[in-house]
Amino acid sequence: MAGFAGAAQRAHVTVFAMNARGLPMAPAVPVQGDAALWAGYRAAMSSSLRAISEPTGGFAVLDEADFADALPRIGRSVR
Repeated sequence: MAGFAGAAQRAHVTVFAMNARGLPMAPAVPVQGDAALWAGYRAAMSSSLRAISEPTGGFAVLDEADFADALPRIGRSVR
């Protein structure tokens, strides 16, 4: 991830990561499986999305039910 963020910085690319699990139809927990394992996976995924976006000047949109607010924020950031 650090290599990705570094390459994006050198190329002057801003990364905005969006987690689709924040959408209303996304499953909150796996149908079958260990809830603690699932929570660890979600935490690692969120950290990864932040790690690739924030060093580039972007941000990660995590666990938001409506991306309608996030898209204008991205638009304002790239102007």
